Amino acid sequence: APRRAEPTREEFERLLKSRGSSTSRGRAVSDEVLQTDSPLPVPPSLTDLQGVPSSYADPQALAGGASTLVLLASMEAIMADHFRQTLLAFDGQFPASRFGAQVAAVSRAPPASYRKLARKAGVNFPLLSDPNAAWLSRLNVEAGGATVALVVSMPDCRLLSSFRALEATSLVEAVTKSLTQRAEGAAVAPPPAAAPPPAPPPTAAPPVVVFDAAAAAADAAAADAADAAAAAERD
Repeated sequence: APRRAEPTREEFERLLKSRGSSTSRGRAVSDEVLQTDSPLPVPPSLTDLQGVPSSYADPQALAGGASTLVLLASMEAIMADHFRQTLLAFDGQFPASRFGAQVAAVSRAPPASYRKLARKAGVNFPLLSDPNAAWLSRLNVEAGGATVALVVSMPDCRLLSSFRALEATSLVEAVTKSLTQRAEGAAVAPPPAAAPPPAPPPTAAPPVVVFDAAAAAADAAAADAADAAAAAERD
């Protein structure tokens, strides 16, 4: 199925306002699920996780060259409705291209459930099946709980922010706000100060000539004596 066009920023804000009827419990978002600026925990072998459309060797391959990876993680062993709604929300509402981001998901749901979702709903970002929680157990994902969204800087694979929420739009809003603030902060940051020019090499001081009056008088007297002696010899 063709990918739906990403909403503009104005459309996205209107969408968030239209979801205001959600319960406070559903819209609650907790952050700092994992420590910011720490390395993204990964299992010994990511290739052991079956994926749709394929498996991936490492997080860099999962990100597909994007500068940011948004990883959605859930302990759901089936395609529960709130997790499915989260995947649909990130596929249709999250402005990934605005931030140079790649979305991916990992859960205990089987690959068959992912293929059905991709076929029927058009979700086309990477979906990984982790039935034994080899990766999920490292991501502080609660069993039967809310979906976790990890925002990861690539290719250094360090956590920029992390969130946990039950309601799909709340999670999209939290991730979008985090990346927007980072983008605006980078835009207004002053450029680094230019290094001062190197100091010119020191110049040699001119020689100092000291006039010695006594020595000059002695030299003149000696010259006069020599002249007198020469004149006496001629006489």
